[in-house]
Amino acid sequence: MPGKRAPSGKKSASGQKRLRIAYTHEGKKKDITVEVPDTGEPEAEQIAEATHFVQTLADNHQIAEGPGPHPPTTTHKIETGPDGTKSLKRRGFSFI
Repeated sequence: MPGKRAPSGKKSASGQKRLRIAYTHEGKKKDITVEVPDTGEPEAEQIAEATHFVQTLADNHQIAEGPGPHPPTTTHKIETGPDGTKSLKRRGFSFI
């Protein structure tokens, strides 16, 4: 939701929760915020699932960072908010 930010682990108006996770890309640790559905599942499990998902995207070169152009295989991008927070956003689909 543009302009509205929920602190990590807090429910937003859209029924989503923002979680802060860490993953490794090209040997460097990176921290980002991801939105997950607020399912009532324990937060530790949601963090583990989100971290695995993002790590899989990174390992398969499906996350675009910085200004484009980006390869057509990227399905997600990292966006930096006005407060400097980096968030993962869905970009498109890959049919490989």
